[in-house]
Amino acid sequence: MNNLAPFQDKTIDKIRENGGIFHTPAGHILCFPEEFGFCQGVKLAINRLQMKKSQESFRTIHLLGSMIHNPNVNAWFANHGVQISSPPEEEALLTDEFKAENTVYIIPAFGLSLRQQANIERNLPESSEIFDCTCPFVRNVWNIAKREASAGRAIFVHGNPVHQETRAIWSRACKYAKAAALIANPKEADALLIELNKKDAVPDYPASQLHNHKYLNQLKWTLVNQTTMLYYETEAIAEKLRTHCPTSPFSGNGTICSSTHKRQQAAEKLISGNSSMIFVLGGINSSNTIQLYKLAKKQKIVYFIQNPDDVSMDSVKHFDPIEGVWHKTEHWLKPDYQQIGILAGASCPDTQLSLLLKNISNFF
Repeated sequence: MNNLAPFQDKTIDKIRENGGIFHTPAGHILCFPEEFGFCQGVKLAINRLQMKKSQESFRTIHLLGSMIHNPNVNAWFANHGVQISSPPEEEALLTDEFKAENTVYIIPAFGLSLRQQANIERNLPESSEIFDCTCPFVRNVWNIAKREASAGRAIFVHGNPVHQETRAIWSRACKYAKAAALIANPKEADALLIELNKKDAVPDYPASQLHNHKYLNQLKWTLVNQTTMLYYETEAIAEKLRTHCPTSPFSGNGTICSSTHKRQQAAEKLISGNSSMIFVLGGINSSNTIQLYKLAKKQKIVYFIQNPDDVSMDSVKHFDPIEGVWHKTEHWLKPDYQQIGILAGASCPDTQLSLLLKNISNFF
């Protein structure tokens, strides 16, 4: 059984074989990057969930949060008998929702924080089970954080503080390291370093993003990151920390997922090409997709869309992840457009790309 079949598409397979180029009936070009679509971590997570689902005839399959940040993929699982809930809050005790008999609780690709997992395990019935689909790249970050903390280093985490993957990394940094700090972007890195240069406490930095900060200047520093962050931002943060690290040597572990890095490099190549504008397709809460949007916005007109039908000949409904708001732009399709670029994050299925391609081909 091909567990990925519901999300694959033969037309998109041919586009990959043709170097990412598709000619529309009107003679225009839709251009895809050299690397796009599901990464290995997403494929593995989906395969494991599909396998477990096929093995269970009687037990309920309960997914603890989104498997990946794509609403169409999660909707497919929901429509095929998988219960999906938000993972328990960090401070919450285990509720009755997570005490069900004959239930398989699925940990999604992002993993869970230590407290979340403990909450679920605390009173798990014997007839129920936890099945782990955490991405191996995410688990590798946990291992690096633990190893570096065991060596006496402070752990700096680059990630989105509200993202499930970052919360899982942060929980482990706080458990294993004597001191830790969470940094969302290079601007926050600057703010933190200014505060660390002061002799007093750190009043102007979010307390929830600090763990025993008074020890930070006494330890060697290690940087790890959420696997789907923007590569050049991680490099910028690493350089800032390297310059200011009070106790050498600084360790900047490259924990950006290799698939994420390859997709960002391929996206930059496409963006710098001849496309008049760019569509970015994916879940609006998908970190890796947001990074592609940021890359495209630096050079081109770009529209971040969540569904293929967000685009029509007359208008496009698009999301701005920086402002956190939706927009509608009319008359977006200009007469001089000859080539449009399409970017898709590592959590975007080929089936959605195929629908977008067919949609645009009707009028471009």
